[in-house]
This record gives sequence, structure tokens and C-alpha cells, in this order.
Amino acid sequence: MADERLPATEGATSPQERIDSAIKALREGAGEHVLADAAGVVGLFAAMTVTVDAGGHSSRELEKLAPVMRAAAGIRRKTEGLLLPAGLLLLAGVVAAFTRRMSLR
Repeated sequence: MADERLPATEGATSPQERIDSAIKALREGAGEHVLADAAGVVGLFAAMTVTVDAGGHSSRELEKLAPVMRAAAGIRRKTEGLLLPAGLLLLAGVVAAFTRRMSLR
């Protein structure tokens, strides 16, 4: 590969030099098979990124759904501390009603 990107700071290591160094370390440390697997994973993610970028990131359905999801998350955050006490209170009421019913028989 060529140096497509230059380092931001003069005299710093370029991104390509860091990539080449990582490839060399991976090859020497883990072997060719691991290097090939890593290259395959990187290629797959690169292909997914290109596909998503080509298709766009937004949709009308998502824009309509986003406020509803934000509202649901907000309600969940507000009621999260109340859920356990309310559930225990309900359970206690059910147990009390069951116990009373059994004692009346």
C-alpha cells in the first residue's frame, strides 16, 4: 500500500506505517493463518461500511420512530425506580388475598 494519508504532525508515524508494523507483528506473533483471518474480518467490515454508505443512513420510517423510542426510553428511566416497589406491593397483595381466601375455607 502507498501512503494515502500523511501524519497530522510533521515527523510522526504515518497511518500506513502503523498498519505495516501491525501486519508484521501479527504475522510474526501469530502466523499467516491468523493474519489471513484478520484480513478477512477487516475486508468484511469494509464491505459492510461501503454497502451502508451507498444505501444511505436514514429513512422516513426511522425518523418517525425515533421520537417514539426516545419517549419510551424516557418513561423507562423515570419509572425504573418504581417498578420493583410496585411489583412487590402487587405480589404482597396477591399473597394476602390468597392467604385470606385459604383461611376462610
